[in-house]
Amino acid sequence: MQQGAPTPAPSSMEPTSAALTVLYATETGNAEDVAHRIAQIAYRHHVSVRLVNLADYDRLALVNETHVVFVVSTTGNGEFPTPARAFWRFLLRKGLPDDILSDVTFATFGLGDSVYTRFCWASRMLNRRLSDLGAAEWFERGEADEQHELGLEGGLQPWLETFTSHLRDDLMPQGRVPIPADTLLPPRVRVALSDAPVHAPTPPSEAIVGTLARNDRMTAASHFQDVRCIEITLPDDAPPYQAGDVATFLPQNAPEDIEILLRRLGWTDVADQRLELTPADANHALPHALAQASAAHTLTLRRLLTQYLDPLAVPRRSFFDLLQHFTPRNHMEHEKIVEFLQPGDGTDDMYEYAQRVRRTMLEVLIEFKSVQVPVAYVMDLFPPMRERAYSIASAPSMYPRCIQLAVAVVQYKTRLQKPRVGTASAWLARLQHGAQVPLRLQPGTLLLPAQASVPIIAIGPGTGIAPLRALVQERLAHQAPGEHLVIAGCRYMERDCLFRDEWEAWARGEIPQRPDARPADISSERGPPRLTFHVAASRDQADKVYVQDIVRQQGARIWDVLAARRGIAYLCGSSGRMPEQVRDAIVAVFQEHGAMDAEQAARFFATLEAERRWQEECW
Repeated sequence: MQQGAPTPAPSSMEPTSAALTVLYATETGNAEDVAHRIAQIAYRHHVSVRLVNLADYDRLALVNETHVVFVVSTTGNGEFPTPARAFWRFLLRKGLPDDILSDVTFATFGLGDSVYTRFCWASRMLNRRLSDLGAAEWFERGEADEQHELGLEGGLQPWLETFTSHLRDDLMPQGRVPIPADTLLPPRVRVALSDAPVHAPTPPSEAIVGTLARNDRMTAASHFQDVRCIEITLPDDAPPYQAGDVATFLPQNAPEDIEILLRRLGWTDVADQRLELTPADANHALPHALAQASAAHTLTLRRLLTQYLDPLAVPRRSFFDLLQHFTPRNHMEHEKIVEFLQPGDGTDDMYEYAQRVRRTMLEVLIEFKSVQVPVAYVMDLFPPMRERAYSIASAPSMYPRCIQLAVAVVQYKTRLQKPRVGTASAWLARLQHGAQVPLRLQPGTLLLPAQASVPIIAIGPGTGIAPLRALVQERLAHQAPGEHLVIAGCRYMERDCLFRDEWEAWARGEIPQRPDARPADISSERGPPRLTFHVAASRDQADKVYVQDIVRQQGARIWDVLAARRGIAYLCGSSGRMPEQVRDAIVAVFQEHGAMDAEQAARFFATLEAERRWQEECW
């Protein structure tokens, strides 16, 4: 503990069977942060709590729980985060008795964005299913909306007050007094530094280590957006992948940023010593990759901050909650941090200062110069680095020993002078040829039709065209007889229409050839064109044209493919309003060409979704 640091409250509980279990399903880290805040409230009320990612939870243990809080984000088109989908499928199994969870009392809190039609759909479905299986709802479910004027805090803070009240009444031991909110809690993870040798790092046991073979810019140099075609050669023992799969990476922070952070916090002298991590409570486990690295003695503080933690993330309320303990109480910066933590105007000020402009934790620490955090609290201060998933843009029939990605390098402006940069895309963009790249291959949500003759529609603005390329390329490589209607979106045809040459060649009837094929094996024959390619280049004309406009223009054909020939439509791309606008255009097509009213068209669209003939992968 650094000299002058506050003394934390003594630990009031030894690891024991938990009175409360908090299970979370997260995509961006928000649900995990909320889960930690719930666990801290329980700790302050002397309630033994177990905190588990749903991806790591033993599903069979649910029947033995007494009180469970679920914190669930909604992703995509009303879906559970990918790591939690196995748990959800387990709950949906047929034949489960309707009283199997009769001894379980639960509460749910959902996180979402009301821009989407299926706002907080995952938590709502979970709430209903738990009740159907006999579990008793502890108190009314809560929801947080990104669109609230205070962001997620707008819905979270009132719900936490309700949770605290029920916790105090139902689970807090009699005669105990809650630990005050302004008292520093012990670190969640014990941090030990030593001069013992540091071993060379090894990738996580479940990772595949590929080799970077290509990292080329796909968009024109004059275009504002740098989109990279990244090709990674897979090792010989890598498992096969399917068209529609995704690759996940644990990105790394830029070394120069971590050096600035180490200097700012005064941690430079110990940055390269061996570091070991041990959970302070047996009920709270370390992330698997981090636990492996600590046990293998490959960790240093520098490596921890570079590879496993995310100090370049946008701070949440919990960050400022911890900072208040490490700022001199008579300092104006302490007063400002405390103001941020107050409901109402304080929360609004915090949102404007941090979340709205996407200020990073590092930038906050640089501005609040009086903050001095001891190394012991590094795991409480910064969130874990989360894996990023990228849709694979290549077909396994064409690229069996490598994968290709289309990666848009995220960079944008806010009111802050310095542009905001995406951690994962910036890391991938700066990788050099021959670099070793740990990754995992995972099933995606897009599935090809069982019959090759089924026609498909592929709609993909921007990098959304990447997974669609894999699907179409796989079918064309096998000379599938089914038709393909491809609608791509970009700003300028000549600057950022991704894979344009390939699409146009396939539209002429050319058959995709494996890049490792011998010249003698390459056929120059062309078959009948089985692909029609349309581009919505929004800025190439005075009146902007988007993919939904092309959908309306091609309405007669789309109706024929989906209604008469029972084809499949895919929509991929950036989330936001685009998916809803395309769905609205599809429903309008049903009304115009299917002679349906609005209600009938909506029901037909719902049928397509239920039959998996409308598939979305948006991020």
